[in-house]
Amino acid sequence: DKNLLSGELYNHIADVWMRIDRFQIALSCYQEALKILEDNIDYHHLADMYRKMNNVYKKLDHFDEANLFETLANEIDQEYGLPFTPDDQTLKKHQYELKYKNDLTSNQRARHLYSIGLCYIRKRDYSQALENLSQAEQLYKTNRSPDTPSFNTFATLYDNLALVYLFLNDDLKALTMWKKALDIRAHIPVT
Repeated sequence: DKNLLSGELYNHIADVWMRIDRFQIALSCYQEALKILEDNIDYHHLADMYRKMNNVYKKLDHFDEANLFETLANEIDQEYGLPFTPDDQTLKKHQYELKYKNDLTSNQRARHLYSIGLCYIRKRDYSQALENLSQAEQLYKTNRSPDTPSFNTFATLYDNLALVYLFLNDDLKALTMWKKALDIRAHIPVT
């Protein structure tokens, strides 16, 4: 759907503006993305959008608006639950299972690597995040099976790889990953 792609583009453009500390422009892009996507995305993605709005409002010292979006994100988390909370305990759990569970399928290994990569993003260790997310991508791509994740998971994986490349100052690779994410989303069947 053209609107979804436009919304995702605004979202990613805002991420770039945030990266170079152009918060007012980022806010404008996030607002446009939210206007387009709010009724058309899953709850986890919506909570993520609200967190981005919270962050940009904090950067602009607009704390009332920041608190509003933090509350909205937390309400979604409470009602629908997060897939995981990327903290040190979560990181250690996934690392342990990856290292010591010998009966994991390729997709289970990929899910652990993906979760580890997200934990490293939160810790701002982008090299480790890239290593783990790239390994997850390779496992998902080479081991298709009935338990392979959905299209949306692949798109989100590429979104996260794009952010990592952006933080590592590899803008071309970041754009390439975002294009992959957008291409996948363009082919997701509408339900």
